[in-house]
Amino acid sequence: MKKILILMAVIGMVFTSCGIDGDVGEKMKSPDYPESNSENLGNVENGERSDKVYDDFLNLISSEKKPFELIDFMDKEISNVTSEKADNMILALEEVLNIYESYYQGEIFASDFIKEIGSEFESNEDIVDKAKGTEFESLVEEIVNGGYKFESREGTVYPIVDYSFLKKYDSFISDKVADYINIKSNQSDNPVAMDAALVISWDELGERLLEIESYMDKYNDFVRIKQLEGIYYNYMTIYLAGLDNTPAYDYETDEYKDEVLETIIGIPEMFEFEGTKTADIVKDYLDIIKEDNYVFNQKAKEFIDDLRQKSYDNKINYVYTKGIFAKLLPEKSGYEWRYSGFAEYGHYMEIDEIVRDNGVIKYLITGEVLDMSDGEAGYDSDHYNIDLVYTIENGALIQTKSENMMMDSDFDELELIRAPLTKGNKWGQGVVDESGEYRYLNCEITDINEVEGSKVYTVEYREDSGYYEIRMIEEGIGVVSFTKLWQTDDGDFEIGYSLNKEYSGY
Repeated sequence: MKKILILMAVIGMVFTSCGIDGDVGEKMKSPDYPESNSENLGNVENGERSDKVYDDFLNLISSEKKPFELIDFMDKEISNVTSEKADNMILALEEVLNIYESYYQGEIFASDFIKEIGSEFESNEDIVDKAKGTEFESLVEEIVNGGYKFESREGTVYPIVDYSFLKKYDSFISDKVADYINIKSNQSDNPVAMDAALVISWDELGERLLEIESYMDKYNDFVRIKQLEGIYYNYMTIYLAGLDNTPAYDYETDEYKDEVLETIIGIPEMFEFEGTKTADIVKDYLDIIKEDNYVFNQKAKEFIDDLRQKSYDNKINYVYTKGIFAKLLPEKSGYEWRYSGFAEYGHYMEIDEIVRDNGVIKYLITGEVLDMSDGEAGYDSDHYNIDLVYTIENGALIQTKSENMMMDSDFDELELIRAPLTKGNKWGQGVVDESGEYRYLNCEITDINEVEGSKVYTVEYREDSGYYEIRMIEEGIGVVSFTKLWQTDDGDFEIGYSLNKEYSGY
């Protein structure tokens, strides 16, 4: 019935952009921030001044300022905030740096950067010199001034977050955050692995595990504790099983290498590891492989797979940048959307509740597809129900839906848009369609326009098979139009719906 309903909508389909114009996708200029003693803060008391500076900083993030612009502001103002606020500013900046890291990498990968600049260099200063006079000069300066360093791997160049750069703020922040930055800088300056090979000793890797465990024990309420757990379990996986190019055991016999066993076998009894979580995990693992004369057996594989899954499950939780996406949706529950499409298709939805928890925001939505058959199709009313959730999490706005008749995506879970909200931002995502088949979409913010003071983002999701979806997402409203290619045995058709603004709202 679902195919029949949607195929009724393919007659006379021409989907337009509703006359939207006024491209605002140009590069933003760095604002003229006031000096820390500027008159506009006047005689504000220290506590009020700290709050104002911090609020201004969060507003800059929500306004999609780039890392170099945020750092410029921090350099001038961080001395005017409390240690607690300075901690939050550093962690908020870290989220933006992580968001832009993949964006800048995409900018380099999709260009002639390697052809013109090359992949060999000694330092950031070296690559800045190489970029002078080329089309990449401003991009390189923006990246370097934004708190990144360049790293050469496998014949290409990666801009990565330079945590050592953030150490210049140590005198303004707490020991908790300073120690965290130190762990992260050690991770980036002296990585555990490169090109699927261990580049430090097993002994040093054990010390890294102990360092992170000690930190997590001391600051177990830290906002980044989940991310540190992810790093910890990743290190533990490497410590016990090695890597593709530095395995802990012989791939042919599955027998553990003597030099690895010599390192890990005494861990549970070593003084510095005694009573630690690290020692307990190693002991449990040794008990498994000891049963089979120190062979990487099926039980060992399952143990390692469990550790690896824990490392995947514990990622950075974006707490401070949620405002980037919250502005894309209505502010409170009760908002109702009414959509209409082709061949008299229509559906409506309403926000029942907005749930906020540790940086994650969920918009719980219910709705209904209009029954164009007036009951003649024979389905009960529940068949037309829509249950949908918009989730703001980890730098993305995600749609999760459960429905039978909705003229919408082939995929029940989909990233609608990902930060940074910049024209040309590209990302990929693996999705599962209604038949359970895995598919891969190449996604891009292809346009940003302004309508009556609100930005409208056009996002395209394309598959190599030719399938595509296109959404327009307006600030304060959400999705205002949707189009997709409906592929059938009888031919391919473009179908979709758009928002009726006159009948939508509170």
